[in-house]
Amino acid sequence: MFEYILEYPYLVYSLFSLSIMTVFLGYTLNLFYKLKHRALLYFLGLVMCIWFDQFITTVRNYIGFFTPNVSQDILYLINILIRIGTITTHVGVIFLFIFIESLEKENLPTKKIMILGFWLGILISLTFNYKYFAFISYSPVLRTYVLDMSLAWALTSFLLVITTAAFLIPALLKQKERAKDKPELRKQINLVYLGTIFGVLVTPIFVLISSLIGTNQYNPFFNSEGVVISIAILFFIIGIRSNPQITYITSSKVYGIYLMTPEGKVKYQYLLSTPQIREDTLKSFLDALQEFARYMGEEEIHIKEIKMYGFALIIETNPRFTLVLISDRVTRATYDSIQAIASKLEKISNLNEIGDSRLDKIIRTQLFYA
Repeated sequence: MFEYILEYPYLVYSLFSLSIMTVFLGYTLNLFYKLKHRALLYFLGLVMCIWFDQFITTVRNYIGFFTPNVSQDILYLINILIRIGTITTHVGVIFLFIFIESLEKENLPTKKIMILGFWLGILISLTFNYKYFAFISYSPVLRTYVLDMSLAWALTSFLLVITTAAFLIPALLKQKERAKDKPELRKQINLVYLGTIFGVLVTPIFVLISSLIGTNQYNPFFNSEGVVISIAILFFIIGIRSNPQITYITSSKVYGIYLMTPEGKVKYQYLLSTPQIREDTLKSFLDALQEFARYMGEEEIHIKEIKMYGFALIIETNPRFTLVLISDRVTRATYDSIQAIASKLEKISNLNEIGDSRLDKIIRTQLFYA
């Protein structure tokens, strides 16, 4: 068995990668189940795309090794699935960029996404073009199904990932800067970001190495990019074990949140830092908004956000209560938070009987990044 591992290391590479990605998929699904933040769907998309590629690669390798004499129909199906798996990995990288941007921006950067989509379109066209990406064939040397991955495809793939990294890394550094006064959080963030940068930058290099060496000869680097991804994911897992919600970090600063009754009275407040708004000032401000809405012929407030004096108010209205979240700027992450809090409060039949400790728990769960 040990001789097989030395001669066919790709069997270990693929199984190891699939195992790590399956564990990480479980962590991500659990995080999404707890938080229900829409932005986490982008991160979940990243993980599922990479998991699918690793799953298909593992199936391909083991079928090729143990049952080399399969029918042409099965070989054709494997060929199509491998191509789809390759594409999903790159779609996943773009999902990662969109996820980070959703934590930093109120609106997603359309131009940057269009640039990444353009590169992805080129990659897809190369992947399904027989001139650049040949059919899978059986290699008697490697004892599995291989594909003659062209240098043109590998370079295009490399450019797509590097372009994403150029957009991604500045946002990561900006997030890290906000945690400079929190050593423990900064340590956890370092693990996640080290994994991100390692995976994004090193993985395409190994794809190039595998392509340049070739796949129809003994190649210790065949499928080794999966190991690189797995090492990057291990950094994520270590950070998530320390703090399950470390994945969802935004540089947006949240000052606090207010829960108000339909009559405009502040029932509950959860303050994290200054600036604090006095209850009578907040009530007067919301009353003025109501008066303005009536003057405009509306029956209720439709304003979702107000920016003033260097900070922003995000307002979530409900027939039974009004939530006001105060932050330094509006991001999709803060929108997700206040909407998730409102959704949980809607499920409570009598808000007058709920204690502050339970409200504290709801707020802390959704504002863990604050």
